[in-house]
Amino acid sequence: HSLCVPELRSSVCGNIISVCVPELRSSACGNPGVPPKGILNGTQFNIGNTIRYRCVTGYVLDGHSLLTCVLNTGNMAIWDFPVPICREVCKRKHNHQPLCN
Repeated sequence: HSLCVPELRSSVCGNIISVCVPELRSSACGNPGVPPKGILNGTQFNIGNTIRYRCVTGYVLDGHSLLTCVLNTGNMAIWDFPVPICREVCKRKHNHQPLCN
């Protein structure tokens, strides 16, 4: 879709033309949420904003730590990557078998 807005080109000639620009469906991605055992740094969720994820001690991030709100080809505001998850860091017993999956 395109949004057409009349624009006054010249007050002397009185010409009015329509300027068509792609319709922006959303200017915000919204809060993507926080995964279990995760920490979200960032409070702005508009186009161009960046947020950062990390995990609490004992957990490691699986996915992208940095997400940016961007426009997709349909002019929708979306995060450039999915929300990461936090996985438990496995400690090893003496026989080198992990204590967690």
